[in-house]
Amino acid sequence: MTAPSMPPDPISGDLKTVLRRLRLSRVLDTLPERLTLARQQKLPHQDFLLLILTDEATRRDGLATTLRAQRAGLDPGAQLEHWDTTATVTFDRTLLNELVTLRFLDTHHHVALVGPVGVGKTFLAHALGHIACRRGHLLVPPLGRDPRPDDPPLARQRIA
Repeated sequence: MTAPSMPPDPISGDLKTVLRRLRLSRVLDTLPERLTLARQQKLPHQDFLLLILTDEATRRDGLATTLRAQRAGLDPGAQLEHWDTTATVTFDRTLLNELVTLRFLDTHHHVALVGPVGVGKTFLAHALGHIACRRGHLLVPPLGRDPRPDDPPLARQRIA
């Protein structure tokens, strides 16, 4: 037998107004559940506040990553998590592991992906781009694409 669930706490209009004013209105998406959790686990106020702000920081980080990837023109499906491990392509796994660290960015080195048609060079380039976006790097959109107003200045300069 399960315990009856408690209805979520109503959110006051004043709290909604203040959250909107602080540009934290998306906190309202999870606030009722978080209030219930805090009550059930008897969270101290500081831990509750940390939970709410961590949710918001995570949401904003995810959105920023998605926007960086979109602005760079990356294929959303070309992420290393979607790599087909059953493909009959041979490659140097040690080199792939090194590329995934993105150390070449820290040392300001270039990477050239070469090989025959159909082995996954473009997929790997996009996958590395997604990793870079998740780590907060801005990518320069490919040459030949018209610049967008929200492109970083370097990208507008290179494309123009």
